[in-house]
Amino acid sequence: MEQEQVSLTGYIKRTVHRANGEIEVEEGYNTIHTDLINKVNDNLRASTGYGTDALFSANDGPPQDNEDGIAVDLGSGWHSMITTVSEPSAYSSKWSGTITGTAGTIASASDVELGHNFDGQAGFVTIFANPTTWGSLTLGSADTLTIDWTITVS
Repeated sequence: MEQEQVSLTGYIKRTVHRANGEIEVEEGYNTIHTDLINKVNDNLRASTGYGTDALFSANDGPPQDNEDGIAVDLGSGWHSMITTVSEPSAYSSKWSGTITGTAGTIASASDVELGHNFDGQAGFVTIFANPTTWGSLTLGSADTLTIDWTITVS
């Protein structure tokens, strides 16, 4: 019997539009959190899902409870990114998040999360992914950060 394997891969791209007109882009693969791997497995047997159907619709600090999408810790606590999701292929999902008008520093990869069901100021109940690497990034109040996050199941 031939066996097929399933793997999850993620890719993250961040774009900063500085107030002075400069644009900074950084991209690379990200770590898939074991929470997502477990939920994919759980959904093979469950009648309910862990989809991102209650997406963040505002830049809130802290994010709204029970909402999904991309959140960043700017040093003063978690903030939601206005998040949309699309399906660029039959095997991948892409979340795009934007935050503007909020100054702070995103110090490390653990300060950026894609997930389901934000819980207070603690983070997501189910973390889908964190970046594998993340250089410290300071945003000014007039800067805009956009993150495009793609997860492919193959």
